[in-house]
Amino acid sequence: MSRNIVLYSAFLLIIPIGLIHAKVMAVIGERIYECEDVPKDQLIKAVDFSNLKIHQENDTHTYINGSMTFLYGFTRLPGRIYIEQYVRGKWVIQLFDRKYMDMCFTFHNPAEPFYNQTNHFPSCPVKAGTDWKFDMVHIKGSDRLKENFPSYWTGLWRMAFILEFQVDGEYKKNCRKVHADIYEI
Repeated sequence: MSRNIVLYSAFLLIIPIGLIHAKVMAVIGERIYECEDVPKDQLIKAVDFSNLKIHQENDTHTYINGSMTFLYGFTRLPGRIYIEQYVRGKWVIQLFDRKYMDMCFTFHNPAEPFYNQTNHFPSCPVKAGTDWKFDMVHIKGSDRLKENFPSYWTGLWRMAFILEFQVDGEYKKNCRKVHADIYEI
């Protein structure tokens, strides 16, 4: 996969520039929902996303607006981001699957594809009750999905964001997903 990648929306869909077959359009879901594939005993509601919204304008530009509130504090934030495509009745990890030892560092790293959306976050440590605000932050690359891309990219996609919080000596996961429907135009 080319190092030249583009992050698409709160869905943050990463697209390798490659074989060109079709013009595609993405419709991003406006809802951020809890992961269903993480065991319930490993889940924790550590971040309140109820004030965070995804807006798509003119079918080309996607923005994140609002805030997310941390219900637990942290000094280090391990995490994982991956993208899945719905293939033959099953969700299959495609294009991107990356684990991070510390998202605090990653959010401020210009080499990361989502740096444009996260570089304004305050540095760690973060105290419980801290809000991270998004003021109509444009998702880099969201205007590129009307360009030519492989037609096999059409279909249902979703992106997962897993953050790990240490609570009472053990790590619990805060997992959220966003859906997108990519279709040929």
